[in-house]
Amino acid sequence: MLSKKMLCFAIIFVFLLSIHGSVQAECQNIENLPAKSYILVEANTGKVLAEKNADEKMPPASITKIMTMLLLAEKLDLGEVSLDDLVTTSEHANSMGGSQVWLDVGEQMSIEDLLKATAINSANDAAVAISEHIAGSEEQFVELMNQKAAELGMTGSNFCNASGLDADGHLSTARDIAIMGRELIKYPLIIKYTLAGSCLCATATRNDMTLIAVSMGSETSKDRFDSCRSLLDYGFAGWELLSPNLDEMDAGYIEVVNGKKDSVALRVDQAGPMLIPKNSSKKVEKKVELESSVEAPVQEGRCCGRVVYLLGDEEISSYDIVADEGVGKVDFVFLLTSMINNFFNGTTV
Repeated sequence: MLSKKMLCFAIIFVFLLSIHGSVQAECQNIENLPAKSYILVEANTGKVLAEKNADEKMPPASITKIMTMLLLAEKLDLGEVSLDDLVTTSEHANSMGGSQVWLDVGEQMSIEDLLKATAINSANDAAVAISEHIAGSEEQFVELMNQKAAELGMTGSNFCNASGLDADGHLSTARDIAIMGRELIKYPLIIKYTLAGSCLCATATRNDMTLIAVSMGSETSKDRFDSCRSLLDYGFAGWELLSPNLDEMDAGYIEVVNGKKDSVALRVDQAGPMLIPKNSSKKVEKKVELESSVEAPVQEGRCCGRVVYLLGDEEISSYDIVADEGVGKVDFVFLLTSMINNFFNGTTV
């Protein structure tokens, strides 16, 4: 439960919206959204459905806390941090300005309550307290933030603190924020909570399709919400997921040249759903591209072809066809053993 001190703050803005079907499926005009930059991404495939100035670097403000909570979520998942851990407030955490829960120096609060304060109230002091608990200091935590950003391919971001307070060089982009959001929604614990912010990253799920919308540079909170809602409406109205209609015939077997086996079984690797324009599933065509043979040795997982899905002339998705097992190359010992076995079995080579 949140303390009385934390409950006195109203939830003003929303960071992660678990709407699950409440978004209206009406086509939206997104040409003139009240945002300097935005991006709309489908979470499963990572496909960008709409964008404007998505690589423009801007102060991310409280949306910085996505990275703070992402690193916390990873530590919780690894068991290196527990929700029950008690954190003692430092003078540095206590000194944070802006939105806060007024942690007193020496006051103890659990990681779970600090997470709620960070997510619900966008509390800067709580975010810094979390960072100190994980890394020993906010400065060391910032190093982890930037390492994670590099790992995720967030080329337009540089973090200087865990809270999002303005600082020289503390910048991110709509595209990078979408990458962070896509990573964060892998952790259901975090999705329960919401976060305040001057920028907005919103996610919504409908018919098993999850969209991530990021709006930056809006003048008012209404503009931020309107921008993200319009982006989500646009995405749900125009796109849907389609599961591939794969069967055993798409894989089958392939001839192995100079191998200890004449052929090897195949499988289709990582066949997740594909993103298609709404109501176009009947127009999607499938094509199997397969090598005529492979040369031994064959490693398990070796790519031998693809299953390709086309919408008109456009390739909308493909899935690798790979070897289901390894096949060694013939050698003298193998040939000699085969000749002896064939001799005693009454066959000829």
